[in-house]
This record gives sequence, C-alpha cells and structure tokens, in this order.
Amino acid sequence: MPRSQAKRGSSTVRTTRAGRLRTLAWRRRLPASPEAAWASFLEHLWVEGAGLGPRPVVEDAGDAHGIGCTRRIGVGGRGVRERIVAGEHPRRLEYRVVNPSWTTYPVDHHRGTVAFEALEEGGTEVRWRVEYVPKRGAGPLVTAATRFVIGRYLDALERACGATSGPAARPPGRRG
Repeated sequence: MPRSQAKRGSSTVRTTRAGRLRTLAWRRRLPASPEAAWASFLEHLWVEGAGLGPRPVVEDAGDAHGIGCTRRIGVGGRGVRERIVAGEHPRRLEYRVVNPSWTTYPVDHHRGTVAFEALEEGGTEVRWRVEYVPKRGAGPLVTAATRFVIGRYLDALERACGATSGPAARPPGRRG
C-alpha cells in the first residue's frame, strides 16, 4: 500500500492506495471548540463553499445539525451533489457524493468523514478523511482536485474558527 505524506500550512496530508481505492487524510488544529468548529464547517464550507468557485446551492437543509443536508456545486442545474449522510454532533460527520459521473465528479465512490476532537489544551483537532475510487484514467485528476479543495477548505475553516467565539450551530442554508 503506497503511502506519502506532505505538510501544508499547519496540517498534515497523508495519501494511501489499495487497488483502485484511494484515501487522503488531513489533520488540522483549530482555535475553537468542537461545537464552534462544526458550526463553522456547516456555514463557511458546506453552505458558502469557502469562496471556491460558484456558491453551492443547498437543495435540502437536513436536520438542525446538518445531517441529511444536500448541496449542489456547479453552474445551473448541473454539478456534483454531496449529502451529509451521518453524524454525531459535534464529534463526527460523514458525507458522500451522490451523483458521481464523468460529467460531475469522475469517481465510482466518494465518502468523506470529518471528525472534531476537543484538545486538552483548548481548541479542536479536525481529522478529515476522503475515501474514493476514481473512474479509470481519472485518478491523478481526482487526487489533485481533492487535495486542492480540501486544503483550501481547511484553510478557510481555520480562518473562520479564528474569527469565531463559539456560535451555536444553525441548520445549513438557514440564516438568522
């Protein structure tokens, strides 16, 4: 199982591969509680898209903690759809790409898990893991795109948590 590690900013990225299944994993420390980090993840990354490309469209807001929330990232009615399929607020959430294809996101399988662990010294360690099976021939593109997007998302989450003093979680797509 080939493995590589790279440092980027204050996070560590690890890549593993077993057959066609690939896994990318990041760790980042944030200056916020797990509750505040979860709320910032939903608002700044999931709903607002962290300023990367077109703002996602929330198609289903899910429950009060975002479980079941479905967003579409793309232009017009096209684009990749992701859904938060499970979670244990404020510790862990899992999402999936629900419409993988060559025209949306060239994978046969994509699942992400984001864990928020309180640190004894204060703050939160975020562990983000993406497991995917790229369509044949798309591996390098999917790996590069995923590394780029999640790296930028973690940078945006760190900025949002640094400017946050512990907001209550709001359901995605709902203001107020």
